[in-house]
Amino acid sequence: MLRFNSLRNKNNEEFTRKAGIPYDCFMILLARIKNEISTTLLSNKLKRRGRKSSMIIEDKLLLTLYYLRHYPTFDNLGDLYNICSSYANDIYHEYHQ
Repeated sequence: MLRFNSLRNKNNEEFTRKAGIPYDCFMILLARIKNEISTTLLSNKLKRRGRKSSMIIEDKLLLTLYYLRHYPTFDNLGDLYNICSSYANDIYHEYHQ
């Protein structure tokens, strides 16, 4: 299973091979995404409704980067992250913007 917590402890070369970018760049991108999400949630109260995702933001970003690096099908991504293929597709399109 490809998860951020398992890749975080690997060396930078292996992280880059899986994600497509070095760990330092990943952390910078993650900080920007978290900032954008918090800004969106503060400005639009309707975005705070509904069920909370069981996936952490790090895994969602890693899913998007893994797709852009390897181009697997969304069925394969769903199997890697133990989610359905349509949810993998939704995550990719949300974070690819």
